[in-house]
Amino acid sequence: AIGHGSDRWLIGAIPFWGPRILARAISIPMGVPVAPPSPPTNAFSRVAFVGRLEREKGLDVLARAMTLLPWLRVTIAGQGSLAAPAGARFLGAVPTHEVPRILAAHDGCVIPSRRDGAPRALLEAMMVGRPIVATEVGRIPEIARDGREALLVPPECPRALADALTQLREDAALRTRLSGAAHRRALDFAWPRIAALYRRIILDAAL
Repeated sequence: AIGHGSDRWLIGAIPFWGPRILARAISIPMGVPVAPPSPPTNAFSRVAFVGRLEREKGLDVLARAMTLLPWLRVTIAGQGSLAAPAGARFLGAVPTHEVPRILAAHDGCVIPSRRDGAPRALLEAMMVGRPIVATEVGRIPEIARDGREALLVPPECPRALADALTQLREDAALRTRLSGAAHRRALDFAWPRIAALYRRIILDAAL
């Protein structure tokens, strides 16, 4: 089973056999390339959203939070059926290899999802050491723990999202602590470690 959330998908797709298959399955988390953490920024006003422009990603929630934060500058990278929030800088679809650079060029990352698994943008933002505000949905709380590697808020709550972003803006020490912890945590999901998991599984299966 590749990636967080595969187990839940399997149980939903084949309820009878899913649990039996999972009893013998190994879940391999998504991997990301190793990258050094980017230098911390002196301010916090520019945040990036990277993902599909669909309702489950919570862009409308982010749009409402933006109205509460006149200082906030948001960049949207992605494509989908929805439009980017008014006032946001819209990059459209970007190549995967460009995402870490885009995240590193901002002061933080925001993930306002209603529903999600383990968003790749979360791991990429953690790897480049950017402070993150995300919703506590899917596997996000397992990867980035609230108050340790990110600030997590309930979904569908623009005020909580705005308050967490404001907290990062006002507390440089918190930004530094979260960023460092996020990078260290992201190394658990680095491709060399994930490749070692694949190698071990293949060698075990050959015995």
